[in-house]
Amino acid sequence: MRLARRLFLTAACFTALVPAHVFWNLDYKRGLEEARKTNRPVLVVFWAAWCGPCWSMDRDVWDDPGVLPLLHKFVCLKINIDKDHRSASRYHVEAVPRILILDPSANVLSDRTGFQNRFDVIRLLSAIPSDFTPIAKLNAQLQENSDNFPACLSIAEFYGQLGVLDLSSKYLKASLKTTQGKSHSPCREQVLVMLGANSMKLNNAEQARKLFEQSLSEFKSDGTRCHLAMLGLVTTLAGQGKLNDAEAVLTQLQAQFPGSEAAEQAARNIEDIRARR
Repeated sequence: MRLARRLFLTAACFTALVPAHVFWNLDYKRGLEEARKTNRPVLVVFWAAWCGPCWSMDRDVWDDPGVLPLLHKFVCLKINIDKDHRSASRYHVEAVPRILILDPSANVLSDRTGFQNRFDVIRLLSAIPSDFTPIAKLNAQLQENSDNFPACLSIAEFYGQLGVLDLSSKYLKASLKTTQGKSHSPCREQVLVMLGANSMKLNNAEQARKLFEQSLSEFKSDGTRCHLAMLGLVTTLAGQGKLNDAEAVLTQLQAQFPGSEAAEQAARNIEDIRARR
């Protein structure tokens, strides 16, 4: 009982520290400037005075006690599409409400259109880190020296964990252009497999296949991630309907890595895809 009371009092104190309302910036340029200065993410809500769902979100979502504390880690922008045509056209806004989350460099991390309930918004906002200072420092390192493999890889992994796979792949490709990415086999193999995995998640099966095959071709004798490349290739080929080719790669995987988790997962993936056909 005492513990429950302490937890309640702690939560009450935290709630009391959170302002009752959030400040919504109405100027896109100023909002981005603030985000860059503070290394905070940006929440952009495109709306219109005639938009019923926009007013519903104002009433039921943005002031919700579960949403409000999360808003304070963002630079919050509300853009009226009938007044700020430039910002609306920048993101090709055709319907409202349109909700974007940007990093301080204005890269799009999330993009949703239409009414979002409080539970969806809480999940969305909770997944975004409040401080992008580490990424800002890594980007500063890249500006000083673009031949920085660790910085490229760290940024790629960061955006990959957020599910922003296009941006993750952009930095992975940049890492392959560095000296280390060109000449250091383990690093290059790691990036090729990561790029293949990103392509799979982006439903670009042909690109994924080429990347996994490239990795296996370059590192067939000394690779440390051959099992992962083969797993990816099996899954990609099966997803493309090339089950015979997938079975052939699976046989190689089972022979080269008998009893491995990758071999077992590849076999399950083929069976799952076969069952859905």
